[in-house]
Amino acid sequence: MSEGSRIIKIWVKQSALNSKKSDSNTYRKMERSMDCLTLPANFEIATKPRTLSVNSNSNMKSIRSVVLGKDGVGKSAFTVRLLTKRFIGEYDSSLEETYRHRVEIDGQNILLEILDTAGQNSVEKIDACSRGDIADVYYILYSNTDRSSFKEAVLIAKYLVETRNVSKTAIFLIGTKKDLKYQQDVTEYEGRLLAMELGCEFYTISSSEGYDGTQDVLRGSVRAVMNHKHNKENSGSKSPLMRRVKNGLRSKSHSPVASPSYQQILDPRDRTATL
Repeated sequence: MSEGSRIIKIWVKQSALNSKKSDSNTYRKMERSMDCLTLPANFEIATKPRTLSVNSNSNMKSIRSVVLGKDGVGKSAFTVRLLTKRFIGEYDSSLEETYRHRVEIDGQNILLEILDTAGQNSVEKIDACSRGDIADVYYILYSNTDRSSFKEAVLIAKYLVETRNVSKTAIFLIGTKKDLKYQQDVTEYEGRLLAMELGCEFYTISSSEGYDGTQDVLRGSVRAVMNHKHNKENSGSKSPLMRRVKNGLRSKSHSPVASPSYQQILDPRDRTATL
């Protein structure tokens, strides 16, 4: 292990076949075990994400992100590959963790905080993830081998944009398991078409084959957030009169539309939905 690194433990599933008992034909129950992963010294796991301090270094920018999607699409594999460039195939899908990691993008030091969600998507969960300024980036994942996960990604993305008023530039649609071409159930064209409809960025990756794809996602999302914050700061420097004129013109050109609820769009558990 290189200097400056440390060992942390994460829960993973171990599916080792146990030997038969001598007095029966049943197998022993599966046991959960701890697997060790060597991570950089600047990598942290936050057990209480809502109470974390930003950072004492005033020059370091902070970016908060959330990973959303149906169970089994590879959210944890994507998160670990994004932060450590390593791949682990199986995880305990019931665990929800927030990770913090320091990265350098375009010469800027960034404190990246990622919430890896677990369990079924619900109104409460998505509302909690999109309340106020909790997140700057939303990574919405679906598996290229599971059409129902793609439909659920559609629901999540539309709910964030239409109901939670999340900026389209903050949403990154990501198709996973790109390497499983013979099991493909969703084409890349469909993913790109959805991204064009939503006005968000689109990537298709394979966490198991390499880290280049996830690093492209990381760089693209960080740059998008930094550009958005820069433009927001510049627009805030305009005079109050100009802001009032601009807001007045915007309100006239956009008539109010009632926002649908998550259930009204479609219940994510309804796998028979059509786009």
